[in-house]
Amino acid sequence: MESEKRSKGLYADYTLLPPADKPMDKPDASQTEPVQPKPKQKESKSVSNTKKFLTLWLNQKKPFLSQREILDLLNITSGSIISRTKKDFKINGYIKTHKLQIGKTNSSIWEPTEKAYQFVGLKKPTWESKGGYLHQYIVFYFKKHGIKDGYHVEVEYFLDNGKAVDLLLKNNNEIIFIEIATSYPLEKEISNIIKDFSSSLIPDQLIIAVQNGKMKTKLEKMILSDKRIDNNRDKIKVVLAGNLINQEKIN
Repeated sequence: MESEKRSKGLYADYTLLPPADKPMDKPDASQTEPVQPKPKQKESKSVSNTKKFLTLWLNQKKPFLSQREILDLLNITSGSIISRTKKDFKINGYIKTHKLQIGKTNSSIWEPTEKAYQFVGLKKPTWESKGGYLHQYIVFYFKKHGIKDGYHVEVEYFLDNGKAVDLLLKNNNEIIFIEIATSYPLEKEISNIIKDFSSSLIPDQLIIAVQNGKMKTKLEKMILSDKRIDNNRDKIKVVLAGNLINQEKIN
């Protein structure tokens, strides 16, 4: 009896759980605090400007622009803003830069990266020519100017010996092959020359467009010293790609 009294005293103040078939009372909604969504962080002015600049540039129908053309498009004229914009683009991995010689000066070419396209929500386009961005940049303008000059133009034209020519230009009077050299070793250009004159389709002129004057000088010396090119040397011309783009003339 004493034990029963003690047990009742220990548990008398505790509320038993309801039976399993009886639902528990739901908490009063008015007594619970709603979960507030986290406020969206506002973009900094710098990030906002970067996105605006990239969006305007990468939405252009004419995709290949020099630094000068991009800055004109963005209406940036201040030297400090130019420097800051270029630095911001490079640090964040939105561009790679290349130099293309025109005369005795160099034009800076900005290559937009995959990251830049992702940042503004665009799909990075693909181009019909092989090679890196600078190679594709040159092909774009050579094709454009060739068509303007009245040529039928084909990119990556395959000869019957399996060799692909960077560009073939053809009209009623002549056939022109164009090879583009933007990287070393230059020995591969000698190999290209030999193959270009070893198919059933022989060009009236072979133009080799190079990135800078150093390449031009070295390649011209290599062509002069290679006996395998003797028979076709007078058909070969080495030019600065930037000059040809700037002149807007193929020959």
